[in-house]
Amino acid sequence: MLDKLIVCYDTLPRGVHMDDGKLKQVKAFHKGASKYMQVISGKLSDVQKYEHEKPGYFVWNYNNTRRILDSKQISLKRRFFLDSDILVSYPEDGYSNLASDKKYVRVLNRHFDDRKVNYFLDNVSFDQNRWDKIAQDKGITLKEDYTLDGDSIIVFLNRGKSGYTGGNMDPSEFAIMMISWIRENSKRPIIIRFHPYGKNKKQIQDSVKKYPQLTMGQVKAVLDYCKSNNIKDVTVQHKYKDGHWTNLLEEVSKCYACVTYGSSSAAPAIIEGKPLFVIGEGCFFHDMSVGNLSSIENVTITNDYHEKRKNFLTKYIHTHYTTEELRQGLYWEKIYAI
Repeated sequence: MLDKLIVCYDTLPRGVHMDDGKLKQVKAFHKGASKYMQVISGKLSDVQKYEHEKPGYFVWNYNNTRRILDSKQISLKRRFFLDSDILVSYPEDGYSNLASDKKYVRVLNRHFDDRKVNYFLDNVSFDQNRWDKIAQDKGITLKEDYTLDGDSIIVFLNRGKSGYTGGNMDPSEFAIMMISWIRENSKRPIIIRFHPYGKNKKQIQDSVKKYPQLTMGQVKAVLDYCKSNNIKDVTVQHKYKDGHWTNLLEEVSKCYACVTYGSSSAAPAIIEGKPLFVIGEGCFFHDMSVGNLSSIENVTITNDYHEKRKNFLTKYIHTHYTTEELRQGLYWEKIYAI
């Protein structure tokens, strides 16, 4: 097991999504680890300096820092990251109170692709008390039964094509592909829901200015596709002008099914008891996919699917921690107990 960890503070994000909450989470991760090993505040340039001691490295921006770590031949097992809460949509505004000690975050080892991540889940089981605490903190009421009485099919889009849950696919391209596939098998209303790209008006405006191709350009591409192919009953929701933006949890609760490549925005389908189709195999909840879109009008919820949801909850409670729990060292306590 590790006896030294280098926390690379220079990998924290800058710009539109930077906030005190992220820095607070990293400092909490730092303090919690210090109860079990020597922790050094460092930079990516320190990699070579300490490598002879084979320490662990905490980095934030994995896509950019991976190449550096790879070039230094840092083994995957010594790489640690924080990522957003899979159930970020709970409470109703999951982007609020980012600096709160009750804000949950996911801890990853090795990789961001869920097929390659090490979550240290050996010999763990479902902990009802832990789930009850999380549910209370986040205002979650788990729907016991799955329902097929909704009407619309919601397609949740990723923020962009980068990252392991983006599949290197432009969101508008994915939306168009899903509209085509769904229309081959269903006449239900389709809702295309874009990523919000920010928690407030300024962040959204900054995103539109910095990445116009990821915002209004994508919306137009989807609308133009529907118009040119005479595809009816498709609503595009986005947070820009005239975006038909609605409450996510309300939309999920009244829909028939949800579809995504790998966006956490679709995760409430698991909680709200709605069929979920997950295309990206690297998604945290890919195992919750009910099957192929060709069977979207013939969904069958079996006892096996309920068992899969229990497995999802088990995985969630052992991979997500509040800022305060990170500070207490709960994550490292679990690892060192294995």
